[in-house]
Amino acid sequence: DVCSSDLFPSHDIKAQGIEISALKESKRGKESFKSLDEQISDWVKSQDYKDSLIKRQPSTLHVKAATPFSVRATSMGTTTGLNPAFTAAPELFRIDVDRTINSAPTERNFLFDLFWKGSTDSTMIVFFNRVNKQGGAVITPEFGVKPLMSWEYERETAQPIKIPVSVKLSTEMMNDASFIAGEIRTVTTEELWTVTDKAVLDHVEGMSTAYLGTGLDNKVPTPNNADAIRAAVLQLRNLNHYADVLLISPTAKAELDLTKSSTGNYMKQEIDAILKGLRIEESTKLDEGEFILADSRRVKVKNKGGVSISTGWGVNAVAGGGYKSDYEMNAVTMIVEHEIYVYHNTIDEVAVVRDTFANVKLALLKA
Repeated sequence: DVCSSDLFPSHDIKAQGIEISALKESKRGKESFKSLDEQISDWVKSQDYKDSLIKRQPSTLHVKAATPFSVRATSMGTTTGLNPAFTAAPELFRIDVDRTINSAPTERNFLFDLFWKGSTDSTMIVFFNRVNKQGGAVITPEFGVKPLMSWEYERETAQPIKIPVSVKLSTEMMNDASFIAGEIRTVTTEELWTVTDKAVLDHVEGMSTAYLGTGLDNKVPTPNNADAIRAAVLQLRNLNHYADVLLISPTAKAELDLTKSSTGNYMKQEIDAILKGLRIEESTKLDEGEFILADSRRVKVKNKGGVSISTGWGVNAVAGGGYKSDYEMNAVTMIVEHEIYVYHNTIDEVAVVRDTFANVKLALLKA
């Protein structure tokens, strides 16, 4: 037979009794928390607070809460055990708003400024070339016949290029977001100048010629990129043009800077001396292996007026067919645009050389 004392030793029963008593005491002694309003009311009524007013000294209120407060948790939801549910409300604390709006980096726009030749408000530009010269001055003896000279004029014209962009936004956005008008001006204007630079680059590339050959062909042992550029400069000089602008990719610029001699020494100073007089501009818009060399006086870029910004009501296609105006849809259309001229005289089409370093170096290589 098994007695109860064998199942429940006396020392275990005693320990259990002690634990049960401790639990009861802990429940009776559990701290209760008043609401925040109650604690503030008690504080204002306290003698300590009254004394502080008489003595003009600060008095401190220590708030007791069943759940901890923190910056990340300013309001509490349902609490389970020791894991309270928090709802974040960071706006209640000191915060800074960085008003700078950032975007991914883009290539800088510089070609318009590089070839800029002034402004105009004309709707067309007419210009002339002096061609077909005949005769000319000569040295004559006493009583010699004085020679005649004649020439003709060739008329050319240039039309403006219009570059617009538009943005549609609600009137609520215009009214509630004070920064949006300036933001739209900034973004759209940058977009205009990006397209403007592309138009200038396209024109320069369109009027260019390849390397045609010079007296340096087949005469340069182990030619490098600087040799290729110098040969292109010579080509323009032989055609009575003066190269002053070199456009290359960032990689090509780095290769120029890192060119070494056969002994392993850098040749930057020597190369700078070879290319003196050239304004070297790097751009990611060019392929790594190509270059554009120009007599910038022969490329003419002008702006027709300035950048204009206007707002109005446009027309919108709607689902199911048909159209509705911005007025009906509580919207506004903002248009940003400008006009430019990009042109050159046809007699100056040989004032730009565009080719690859590989092609020119192959022509220069001494067999």
